Amino acid sequence: MKTLEINLPIYNIPFIFTDDIKVFNKKMGTKKKKKDFNGLTGCTGSEIIVYVPVTDKEINVSTLCHECYHAVDFIMNIKGLEYHGNNEHVAYLLGYLVNIILEHINNG
Repeated sequence: MKTLEINLPIYNIPFIFTDDIKVFNKKMGTKKKKKDFNGLTGCTGSEIIVYVPVTDKEINVSTLCHECYHAVDFIMNIKGLEYHGNNEHVAYLLGYLVNIILEHINNG
């Protein structure tokens, strides 16, 4: 599957989704092994990368949501946005990330 790379609307932050651990390792400067993780999320300081394996257009949605939550947390921190109490913007962003990734998988 091809890696998804977009610039997040409103937040203006590069976001990458991949099911290739090599892509994640290259971006993050790590040497993680696929067999050791169900998913990973990283932040280079300016861009967010999410890795979750995809097999035959199938993905573990629970893992995807888990990793996307970490991505949202990174985005909120980069932008200096708090989300204690009123967290509607967090919920919308989480839904947006999960949706674009699922569409990418289904259309890829």
